[in-house]
Amino acid sequence: MTARRILIAGIPSSGKSTFIAAMRHVLISDETETALVMSRLADDERHLNALQDQWLALETFERTRENSEAWTTIHVRARATGEEAELIVPDLRGELFERPAATGRCVRPVADALEGADGILLFTNAEKPDDDHMISDYGDDDEAFDAAPDATIVGGDVDRRGGGPDETHKASAGIRLRFRPDQMPEEAMIVELLQFANRRPRPRRRRRLALVVSAWDAVIGGGDDRTPTRWFKQQRPMLAQFLRHNSDAWDIRVYGASAQGGPLPEDAARLAALEKASERVIMIGPDVSRHDPTTPVAWLIRGG
Repeated sequence: MTARRILIAGIPSSGKSTFIAAMRHVLISDETETALVMSRLADDERHLNALQDQWLALETFERTRENSEAWTTIHVRARATGEEAELIVPDLRGELFERPAATGRCVRPVADALEGADGILLFTNAEKPDDDHMISDYGDDDEAFDAAPDATIVGGDVDRRGGGPDETHKASAGIRLRFRPDQMPEEAMIVELLQFANRRPRPRRRRRLALVVSAWDAVIGGGDDRTPTRWFKQQRPMLAQFLRHNSDAWDIRVYGASAQGGPLPEDAARLAALEKASERVIMIGPDVSRHDPTTPVAWLIRGG
């Protein structure tokens, strides 16, 4: 039986690394019943060990640096059916995920991974606001693109003093911003990335996509009673519309996940006091077990 290939993807700060670390611990510790079991170790365990150690120590995860890029594979097997799967974990700088939307091109390793994936586990962070900027917020004058990198356009004139760190505030105040790929809306980056999976000359085929809304504790902690699916439709409308109108290519389920169990460092003492670290994980969604982060992957593996 050929192992199915599941790609794990998410732009920086999407919660991907925290989820992988939690899932790795749950698989190895055997502290709770899981839909998947680990079938064998990865060829190089150093990156996964480092992630798991950070998670156990209740440390926050830093953005990937250029010299720390790595591709890791987690080998799992479905407990109920015995189906094998390879979870492909690309640990890449955000620029490589921004590039498709900014330039229309995709680096070969990412394009090949998208094409070869039987399913995708995709992350978005509930603590990130929805993408409500208008195109008119950004400068379209030729002069803006010749200005200094930190220049902004104010009332059509180039301000070479720079605009400070709070660019979201500047946009809301009506100050027009110079285009920066790293500040593109998350949804635009994800949509363009997904389009590479079926772009010609690649044959179009239908695959499963499990969308994980990370930091779900921030949603329920704020008194929000929305389901993950309803939150996704309201907070990520562009991506939701893209997937809805491409249902011949994507079969989607939406999950909520708190892989850390709460915000850090505020909840560190409470989380450290739990008898089992696996109990920090909170999952919500279709057919999930509360502390089992492998549930979405199990659904992806069952895809035809």
